[in-house]
Amino acid sequence: MRKFLAFLAILAALALGQAHNAAAQALVQQSPTHVDAGNLTAVGTNWNTVNTQSTATATAPGGQYVYVTALYMGACQDGTGVAAANLNFTTTNLGGAEFAYSTALSANACPNEPGLVNFPVPLKAAQAGTAVTLVSPAAQSHIGFATEIFYYTAP
Repeated sequence: MRKFLAFLAILAALALGQAHNAAAQALVQQSPTHVDAGNLTAVGTNWNTVNTQSTATATAPGGQYVYVTALYMGACQDGTGVAAANLNFTTTNLGGAEFAYSTALSANACPNEPGLVNFPVPLKAAQAGTAVTLVSPAAQSHIGFATEIFYYTAP
């Protein structure tokens, strides 16, 4: 009988040890997040509305920076169209980055628009906790402007 009880004690100890090892080996890793994926988008006001200016604003929580992964700048003409020369899309909190735009009269078309500008290394805002803006040229008759910022925020 003693041998049988000793055998049961050994089995119980082994079972507890195996259960402990199984619990210790369980994965608790979370799925990583790719922070620089530019998962936020700021779409400009007055998107492609003729005779208006468009402004996109990317906001950052306090103490964090806006990291810009891409900018979209559009300029499309209505059925009348108009020529435009030496206009600029401007930014704030990005060190004064500007993008030039000029076009010939092209009714119902979007010629020479700057389009999508990607940054393989994201542009970091100059100041933490401060918004980044992308502003189209001033309102132009017969041209609708579009602005969009693709970004993420981090310390």
